[in-house]
Amino acid sequence: SVDHMYNNSKNSPLCKLKRPDRIAPVAAVVINEYFTDSSIILQWRNSSSDDVMKRELIRSDGKTKKTILTSPNDSLSHFTDTSITAENSYTYSILLTDSSGNRTITDFPSITFAPRVIPALQQFTAKVDTLNRKVDLSWSPPTGKVDRYIIYRAKKGEQLRSWKTLDGNTTSVSDHTCYVGNTYLYRIKAVMKSGAETKMVEVEIDY
Repeated sequence: SVDHMYNNSKNSPLCKLKRPDRIAPVAAVVINEYFTDSSIILQWRNSSSDDVMKRELIRSDGKTKKTILTSPNDSLSHFTDTSITAENSYTYSILLTDSSGNRTITDFPSITFAPRVIPALQQFTAKVDTLNRKVDLSWSPPTGKVDRYIIYRAKKGEQLRSWKTLDGNTTSVSDHTCYVGNTYLYRIKAVMKSGAETKMVEVEIDY
């Protein structure tokens, strides 16, 4: 400032201003997306923008959206998702936010998780019914559409053989061919409509 005598004041402190930024960061680029028997794997090329402040990986299953990864920078270029369910479809998106709050999003193609081998059946049990001279087997159905169940049976010490093939709506069966004083092994797997199979699960019982 200058007074009436034309005396100049000292310069004010410097003031730094940032030019307004309305340009969204360069989007990430999808490289690959595939599934294994236990996970979905995502691969991408990171943004070339140097002002990206936050990156979010978002997963949608058609009903809900969930942020499954948050990173302050582009140090990662792949992700393995294991918290998924067989025969479900998922869509993944990478949301980038720069230092001015501008955003850009990259969508992966929708993918259906259809592994060849899925977890074993739950609650596979065998109970002896001495009154009716039988062994009752039961199990809980897996998630998804079952084509058939295959049960294997053997006396302990002998080779397991295919014993019963049951339709996909069945969750129990009885064995009337057991003899007192023997130990029996049963194994079961489900074959899904998609062609996938559950892992074998075994139960042993003394008759």
